[in-house]
Amino acid sequence: MKPEYEWDKHPSYGTVMFSRRSGCRSPLFGSSIKNHMSVVALIIREADRCHDLHADRIMGQHPIHY
Repeated sequence: MKPEYEWDKHPSYGTVMFSRRSGCRSPLFGSSIKNHMSVVALIIREADRCHDLHADRIMGQHPIHY
């Protein structure tokens, strides 16, 4: 018997990912420091929810760019 999947899409669904990046020298907007060695990256993605048997999984899709 094949598992039944239910996909649920809504404009308010999304995922947020934070990551620490180090080792690259990069200037940051509005900072008086010329080269930052460590930065924190934030990525926001649209998401879909997949319901499979007894669990919900959130699937991040493409990043949101403004």
